[in-house]
Amino acid sequence: DALPEAICDNILQFARRIDLARLASQSVAFNMDRADTRELGSVFEKLDADGDGYVVFNDLRRTTKGILKKKEVRAIFAKMDVEGNEKIGLNEFIAAALEPSHFADEDVAAEAFRKLDSDGNGYLGLDDLERLLGTRYVDTEARRWIYE
Repeated sequence: DALPEAICDNILQFARRIDLARLASQSVAFNMDRADTRELGSVFEKLDADGDGYVVFNDLRRTTKGILKKKEVRAIFAKMDVEGNEKIGLNEFIAAALEPSHFADEDVAAEAFRKLDSDGNGYLGLDDLERLLGTRYVDTEARRWIYE
């Protein structure tokens, strides 16, 4: 089965976002009511060929064959794999596959920001990003994000 075109488009848009925007998408997806993501959950289950709860590169490649080149799928997969464990969990998939208009809702955006702003000071700082991402990003990626 091919990945539905609308979801494929959403994933492409997700991959083009800056890193911090993708992280915010993860926060939104994590806090969504699962009833609101039931359809995406069904698509995820179809992608998960072995039923282990994860989509691996070959699963995504199989469902985008003829739509995207292998190199494109590899790059998109890397952007979706927020945890860096060579597999995509349900939350990572939902964050990438959600309609971009979902993030335009001011209440949704404010809630995502509140989740990212762990100390509640109204700003995203290195401490917030370290808590979310671990120390591996703090000295390199996180500093770049803050200055973007």
